[in-house]
Amino acid sequence: MTDDHKYLESLIQSADIDKTIEVLADTGYDSNNTYIILENKGIKATIAPPKNTKKAYMQPRSDTINYIKEKGYHVGRNKNKYGRRAIIENTIYRYKSIIGTKLRSRKWDNQNIETQLGCHILNKMTNLGMPQSVKLT
Repeated sequence: MTDDHKYLESLIQSADIDKTIEVLADTGYDSNNTYIILENKGIKATIAPPKNTKKAYMQPRSDTINYIKEKGYHVGRNKNKYGRRAIIENTIYRYKSIIGTKLRSRKWDNQNIETQLGCHILNKMTNLGMPQSVKLT
């Protein structure tokens, strides 16, 4: 077993680097090395540091830590719209609950199609069941 941030480079290599403008990650990816990797690739890092983090050496990371110390943890999360990560996590949870945690196909092309079908089904179900919200005045 290893730390999440040690997988970052391989994850970025498997992604479409030309379309990747931001990495939104949990505290497992927080490290000076993560910020170096992302900065070198021109990718914005939105990573919540652990609550007990004292100091950082990379400018964007130290700015985040100092802002949270000054304004508070929740204000820092709101500033960076970190709540988007919870929405993503919830979507993955829904996918696994409805579709399952394993792919049934063995061939890569079939796994790709299976994943796309699962996402299509999840999107359909979400569109059918989402409530209409209105702001009360």
